[in-house]
Amino acid sequence: MTRISAILNPSKIESSEIRKSISDYFGIKDFQKIDKGFIGISLDGPGGIYRHEAGILLIDGLIYDIKEQKSILNLKEKSDGIIIAERISKFGIKKALSEINGDFSIIWIPKNENHFYIARDPFGQRPLYYSKYGEGWVVSSQPSGIFSLTNFKRKINKNYLLRYGSMHYRMIDNNPDESPYENIFQLEANTFMKFNYEKILEKEKYWEFDFNSETNLSGNELAEYYRYLLMDATRIRLNRFSDEEIAFTLSGGMDSSSVLACAVNIRNKPQICYSSLYSDPTYDERNDIKTILDGYVSDWRKVVLNDSVDLITKIQQIIELHNEPIATATWLSHYELLKAVKKDNIKVLFGGLGGDELNAGEYEYFPFHFADLKFNNDKSLDFEIAKWSHYHDHHVFRKNAQKANHLINLLTDSSISGKCLPDNERLEKYKFLLNSFFNDFNFKPRMNNSFNSYLKNRTWQDLTTETLPCCLRAQDRNGSSFGIINVLPFLDKRLVKFMFSVEGKFKIKDGITKVLLRESMRGILPDETRCRIKKTGWNAPAHKWINYEIKEYALRICRSIGEENIYDIDKLSNLFDEHINLSESDAYLSHMMILWPVVNTLIWQESLKK
Repeated sequence: MTRISAILNPSKIESSEIRKSISDYFGIKDFQKIDKGFIGISLDGPGGIYRHEAGILLIDGLIYDIKEQKSILNLKEKSDGIIIAERISKFGIKKALSEINGDFSIIWIPKNENHFYIARDPFGQRPLYYSKYGEGWVVSSQPSGIFSLTNFKRKINKNYLLRYGSMHYRMIDNNPDESPYENIFQLEANTFMKFNYEKILEKEKYWEFDFNSETNLSGNELAEYYRYLLMDATRIRLNRFSDEEIAFTLSGGMDSSSVLACAVNIRNKPQICYSSLYSDPTYDERNDIKTILDGYVSDWRKVVLNDSVDLITKIQQIIELHNEPIATATWLSHYELLKAVKKDNIKVLFGGLGGDELNAGEYEYFPFHFADLKFNNDKSLDFEIAKWSHYHDHHVFRKNAQKANHLINLLTDSSISGKCLPDNERLEKYKFLLNSFFNDFNFKPRMNNSFNSYLKNRTWQDLTTETLPCCLRAQDRNGSSFGIINVLPFLDKRLVKFMFSVEGKFKIKDGITKVLLRESMRGILPDETRCRIKKTGWNAPAHKWINYEIKEYALRICRSIGEENIYDIDKLSNLFDEHINLSESDAYLSHMMILWPVVNTLIWQESLKK
């Protein structure tokens, strides 16, 4: 559902024409004609249209430090839109947004001016898109709010298509200002843009980050401060909603469990929780979740997906809502979970997204920590590698000194402190699937190397241009389709800034991840959850969902779309067979991480023909 739209155009556009293409189609309820065009917003979520003496503000989202902002501005009005408009009128847009703690996308139309502004929150929880339209511009929270306009011709972005369809979901937002459509652009997170009717005048980051600041706190002080920040991030978000509106997503990991435990500590009572579970045990986390139920969960609502998911229909439905392929199979699970949440009339869902990036929680962060130790001649390197092997070795995916050195050399430049390299082994692994017409496709990922630490650069890359952006967008799309607000305390600006000032040894130590988070949650989380070392990871059994029916459907689309098909059909057919014929014990060798985007790419391409 498009939540926020504006057509800024000096030429005369008939109101009836705009209503037909936007208002009626997307159900935007508050739709107004202004002297510079048309503006509209859906009222199913937080936000609205606010008129201020300095201009008009459209906001999708909300701010969390609303009490502090009212005090600073000496305002009685507590609405998010008026507070942001007042800040912009007093301080200018850069300073105004840099000192707000929230998740939002905004359109600001100054009074008596011929320029406009758009902006997004620091981590991109609320998407925003823009495109040239006639003699002006169109801005929308979703691409469909743009390409549905009369006479707008959407064109597929072939670079996006090839990145997503043949490489890895991480690459979707490596160029963060792109969208899946060639003539529609995504505003990058933490960015404001100024433009007039003819052109973009200014585009700038508003929240400035000191990449090499480091804290001087001791270990105990770090844990105490972390606990305070996470508690307060949870508290100010809880304060925006009533008890009856709120529930929590809960997996077997530390992140969602920590957010839940903070809420229970603050509100002094257990909470309603939802979990995605599977009949296939590979990624099912119910046994790990059970360790936190007693005293923390008032009602555990399980959404169980079996092996016979109607994958084609589900993907078609979700792509229609997302306007793009689905990032990973987990977002199908999330979609089904939100169905249950909507049915129960829950309006707000707290979750743990962002925790892995802040706390170096993924297994793949180990080599970057090792690279930091090696570059700094740290004597603990051999011990850390040995502990990594002890806890995480696998009979196929080996963890030993030889493997550690291979990964360090593959993923980092040892001559420059902190310089990370793209994982070309992963990015090139399935390039053979492309048909000969695309053999010259040679994408080189942009790497952010602003920190002097390999681990910090890798986790910052994930936070800003790889793992998190596409997941936040998928979460937003699912939430908006059911009228549910997703709330993520780990993406509090204060918490992010703090965690990137912390040394790697407080994130990975003795072969264990999330060291500081574990210590900060002592006495708040049950020890069985807090001290669990093994990580199942949030995943879905797409290895079971992708079967011969899916294969035949995908190959049929390949043939039907002709020259727009990017795959070598014979090679793709063989890969499907290899995946489907794997034994149960070899499920970890499945090709689901590429076949999922292949299937999504093809269904998306087919949908564009309709």
